[in-house]
Amino acid sequence: MTAGYVVLGEVFTADVAIAHTARGDDFRKSVAAVLSKHDLPLSVSGFGSMMSLHALAHAPESPLDVAKRDDKLQELVFFGLLERGVYIAARGMMNLSLPLADDQLAKVLDALDDTVKTLASN
Repeated sequence: MTAGYVVLGEVFTADVAIAHTARGDDFRKSVAAVLSKHDLPLSVSGFGSMMSLHALAHAPESPLDVAKRDDKLQELVFFGLLERGVYIAARGMMNLSLPLADDQLAKVLDALDDTVKTLASN
């Protein structure tokens, strides 16, 4: 508990939390921009550093929407990213951790763009 107290008091301060949330929001907008360049039913939803890719034309608004996703496309995106060195949860969840550098986030965006471009061309 002492370590948790120190982390929350000295490492993950309110200012760091606000900046990390904003960084996640900006990254999610970048993910959405990548997805919008290609003609596939893919979307992203989330808040701050937590987000999820969906094989749906529009981000889900209810659990019923998620049930309509294209499971095959969802799996192809997962494996396409994995093949390019990017791991996300098979269900599409992605989380940004504090130590991620800008070049690492750029690699994720490049891998996503290449994956979706490849899938759209097939």
